[in-house]
Amino acid sequence: MDLSDDEVLYDKKSKGKASKRKNNEESGPSKKRTKDRKTEDNSDDDDDDFNLTQQADFDVQTREADIGIIERISMKNFMCHSRLDVRLGPHVNFVVGRNGSGKSAIVTALVVGLGGKASVTSRGTTIKSFIKNGKQTAELEIHLRNRGADAYKPTEYGNTIIVERKFTKDGGSGYKIKSKDGKIISSKREDLNCILDQFNIQVDNPVSILNQDTSRHFLNSKSPHDKYKFFLKATQLEQMKADYQTADQHREVTKEVIEKKEQLLSENHKNAI
Repeated sequence: MDLSDDEVLYDKKSKGKASKRKNNEESGPSKKRTKDRKTEDNSDDDDDDFNLTQQADFDVQTREADIGIIERISMKNFMCHSRLDVRLGPHVNFVVGRNGSGKSAIVTALVVGLGGKASVTSRGTTIKSFIKNGKQTAELEIHLRNRGADAYKPTEYGNTIIVERKFTKDGGSGYKIKSKDGKIISSKREDLNCILDQFNIQVDNPVSILNQDTSRHFLNSKSPHDKYKFFLKATQLEQMKADYQTADQHREVTKEVIEKKEQLLSENHKNAI
């Protein structure tokens, strides 16, 4: 086997590497071909195994949640929007737009519309600060899916619960909780809280809704106290602590009522004798 001119030049530049390659090729071409053949066979087997492992052994189906899906967010005179109606799909939704176009206002409307405090949004200190300049009132309307076995009072609300919140420049604020047909079922904040608990919606949980200021503060903060505070909110331990304190207060009030009733019962018993 003779080397070509190109291989001879390569041999001179690489100090004999081409000659070594020549000797190796002359000494065992059959072994190399056999090895390559085995490698190709093994490669084919690996490809077959790979293809088998990539095939799903179950039927892939598109599933949707029955409750808690945000189907629609409507805003009127809210922040920079005179009127905006956002319809959302049952899966992941992306809201895109230029800076200052009002993307964050949609998330803020969701938080405020479902009873969140203004401070949670990091966009204002009071609810009235969200009213568009030059307007006296603002309205928010949020549609929540209410289907399936875990639906909240389906006979009253139907397949959709509509939460409407209206607030004014003078600080007034009120709720209307409607059925799918628009019938007002309740106007109590307590009923809204029950609905959110049923759907496991937590507008003040940073894991559920993480705004820019909160994420920036968390990433830049070096204080263990701040990180632990974030942990308490994310794991709902902070909410559990508040619920425990509320339950303890109710227990104390109930205890006082029972003591007064027992005392009154004892006095009535003595008077009867």
